[in-house]
Amino acid sequence: MQDTHGDFGQAHGAITHGANDVVNPAARALEDNVYAVRGQDGLCWFWWSWAERIAIVDDVDLAATTIARVLSLPRG
Repeated sequence: MQDTHGDFGQAHGAITHGANDVVNPAARALEDNVYAVRGQDGLCWFWWSWAERIAIVDDVDLAATTIARVLSLPRG
C-alpha cells in the first residue's frame, strides 16, 4: 500500500503505512481517506482523516462495518 498522505502520521507522531480513499458508490460525496497507522504504542489501527480511530487492523470486519455505516446515506 502506498502512503499517499504521509502528513497524517507525521502530524500524529506515528508511522503511516498508507491511506486508501473510500467512497460510497451510491453517493460519491460520501468519501474519506482511511489510514493504516502504527502508533507509539506499537499497535496498528485504521484511522479516519480527522484522526479518530476506526478499529485495530486485525479486526477488518469491524473496520468495514464502521466505514460502511459512516459513509452510508441517512435513512428516512
